[in-house]
Amino acid sequence: LPIKGRFDEKRLLPYAERLCAAVKDKNKNFFYLSSYMNRIFGELMSIPPADHSTAQRVKDYIESNYASEITLASVAARFGYTKDHIERVFKKRFGISLHSHLISVRLEHAMWLLENSDISVERISSAVGYKDFSSFWRGFRTEYGIPPSQARAKS
Repeated sequence: LPIKGRFDEKRLLPYAERLCAAVKDKNKNFFYLSSYMNRIFGELMSIPPADHSTAQRVKDYIESNYASEITLASVAARFGYTKDHIERVFKKRFGISLHSHLISVRLEHAMWLLENSDISVERISSAVGYKDFSSFWRGFRTEYGIPPSQARAKS
């Protein structure tokens, strides 16, 4: 399909190739298909219109790439600003730190997956961007007041 507009084909191609491979896989996993589509859309959306503020662009990037390894340094490098500038404009615009927003987005997606899939809690933890299950478990319990397994049981 011809896509109009500005985008970096080199950034999209690996995701498109993985998506095609996942579609051809006999043991299709909806979660992976969805993940690759989200990354493709995220890349397409990361090219901001002229009136998009830096803070909003950063927020959009986090919400599209929450499962990736995102650090303040990587976000600053991606958008061409210092870490201090990114943190300052983000906190001024949204009232929370970039890290707090990232954690919130990850936990919201984890809650949705717990309520709407049968994927294991450990796998959900890594799928939403956590490298360490105990960090995920503590964060989830802090945010929702219950452990992930109870959230699944309630749905």
